Formats: sequence, structure tokens, C-alpha cells
Amino acid sequence: MKHVLLGSTALVAAGLVASGASAEEPVKLGIQGFYQAAIGALLDEDGTADGDLRNYSVETNGEVRFHGETTLDNGLTVGARIEMEAFNSSDQIDQAYAFISGGFGEVRLGDTLEALAQMCYLTPQAGSLFGADSPNFNFSNAGVFGYGATNGTCYGLAAESSSIIYFSPSFGGFSFAASFAPEASDSQGGGVANLGAPGVVFFGTNGFSTGSPSTEFKTNEGQLENIFSVALSFSHDFNGFSLVAGGAASFADVEESAFSSVVDDDVEDYNAYLNFGFGGWTIGGALEYRDNLNPFTSDSDRLVYGVGLTYGVDAWTIGLNWTHGDYDFGDSSHEDDYDVIQFQAVYALGPGITLEGMIGYNDYDSPVGEEDYDAIEIGTGIGINF
Repeated sequence: MKHVLLGSTALVAAGLVASGASAEEPVKLGIQGFYQAAIGALLDEDGTADGDLRNYSVETNGEVRFHGETTLDNGLTVGARIEMEAFNSSDQIDQAYAFISGGFGEVRLGDTLEALAQMCYLTPQAGSLFGADSPNFNFSNAGVFGYGATNGTCYGLAAESSSIIYFSPSFGGFSFAASFAPEASDSQGGGVANLGAPGVVFFGTNGFSTGSPSTEFKTNEGQLENIFSVALSFSHDFNGFSLVAGGAASFADVEESAFSSVVDDDVEDYNAYLNFGFGGWTIGGALEYRDNLNPFTSDSDRLVYGVGLTYGVDAWTIGLNWTHGDYDFGDSSHEDDYDVIQFQAVYALGPGITLEGMIGYNDYDSPVGEEDYDAIEIGTGIGINF
């Protein structure tokens, strides 16, 4: 079974070690990452912006990961990880954190995903490029009129926010994680020496000074704060059968200003997944529910769920998956539905190198202005891990 997000301490220990280090050696840096590219098109598309949108595209995705660690004489492993996007991005540095691990588990401190997003499994799909559940490449234009271009069951609330997170060791197949982030943003340091806000006076350790505060404002209207997340997972093999099951919950508050129009200041997000494996088959499903999709509108929520089936033999893996999204915007006349069904075929060309293809169908129904969307989606691409 394919765990899409790297969250567990086992994966970190097995796959992200830069190089073996003897006792009390300094941290040694290793480089890993991936590059992906795909070309796709939309056939029989209906519902775009009067033909103004192109129905074919070449898309790329990549990341360079710097990872270093060392094991001390006391048995603790200490290190850091920085993920940099391979292309110009508004969020050029993805995750960046320090970690300490040992028999107690692992603690991370820095910009990283919440516990829900770290531990979750997607609806089973054959590869890493395409799929009906939050794929890396998606050619649908449904997002022009709807909530988004695809469905997803593993988003959570905080993205890569400045957080502290704990991963437990495995106890008979059970493991858990818990995280806390003061707000949904990354913090790069503040203090009175930062003159990013001339004319604004704050009281620092050396008296009054012009600059930025060391902590964050609590009045960024609509931004999430005090984000707490917990996740529990179970994984076990039973004489040729494998089982992975789990779930998580995230909770947050919504910041308000003096002129706030926030209606509901509490946000909740839940997810669950269940996968069975036998022979070369994997079958399973996943779901995510978010309450208070829009804090400026009462009774808005999002529910996404899906199922998938994959089969692998030799260098080939094929998959068929479907997801459905219900998007309630707090108005009985504005409840959108989105269905995505997709078939993928993946060929392992070599170690860490895959060729992938897909064909799928997207159907987005919105009662607002009768702006429905549907299209047949095709694509092919290559994935390279290094």
C-alpha cells in the first residue's frame, strides 16, 4: 500500500537518512528530491469560460530536499530537513524543521504539516502523478466555476505552519501523532531589530523601538490560529494480508479584528481511511470532513470521500478510483457536488523512475447560475525520485 505523505518515524528512519554517521560526528548533509512532468488534455469539455481556457497543458512539479542528521553517544538522533520547491513559488521553502528522535519517538519543531496531514492515506491510486484524490497533476477546469479543480481527503487545516509535532513509536502496530501551531503561517523570526513596519512602535526588551513584534498579530481577520491536531494509525500484516486503518482530527480558531465579520470562529476537520492488501491488490477508501468551510458564512462545510482499487504485477501497476465532494456554502441554494473517476497505469522504468498515464471523467454540478462542468481528462507523464 502506498503512503502518499511522509509522516511516520519509520519512513523517516528508512528513507530520509542522508548518510550513516558514527557517534558524535557532526551533522552531514544529504540531498534528495523528485522531479515530475506531465502533458494532458481535456476532451468533450463543457462549462468552461466561453472557450477562453486552453484545453491542453504541459505541467511540471519538483522539490529538492536537504536532510542531515547524526546519532549521539546517548542514542538520540538529531537533524534537520529543508524542502525547497524546484520552481518559482510564493512559498519557495516548503517544510523546514529540526527533529530529535529515539526510543520515545520523534519530535519536530519548525515549519511542517499538522498531524492529520502527516499520518493520512489517500484513496488508493496507482502512481504519484495522477488520481481522483488530490493528485499532483490535474487538468480539469472545474475550479473556474466551482470550489476546486479536484477532490481531496488529506488537506487538513494548517498547511506548512510553524509547529511542534510529536510522533510516537509503534505499539503492536498502533502509532499516533499530535501537533500544535499558533497560527496557519510560517514564522521566520521577529523582534525589535526587524524594521519591516516603520512608524509602528512596540515595546521590546531594550525599551521602545520601531519595528515588528517578536510574535504574531492575533487580528489577521479570517486566519486560523491555535491549530491542534491528533492522529491515530494501525498497520499490520496477517499471513499475506495487510491492513492499514486510521483517522485524525484538527481543531482551530478563526482570528477576528475589531471590524470582524466572522460568523463562526471555530473550525474542525476530520479524516479517516481503511486499506486492505492481498497479493498484488490494494482496495480501500478515505474521507475528510471540514466544518466551517467559510468562517464568514454560517453552516458551510465540505465532505469528500472516495474508494480505490490497485493491482501491481512485475513492473506494472494499474488503478481505478473515484471521489465525491459535497461543498455546502451555507446557503441551501448553493450546495455543489463534484465527482471524479480515473483509471491510471504506471510502469516502473527503473529504480525511482516511473512512466504514468491516466484517463478520467470530471463532473461538477453547481446550482449557482446553472454553471455545471464536465470533461474527459487524459494525461501522461514521468516521475523521477533521487
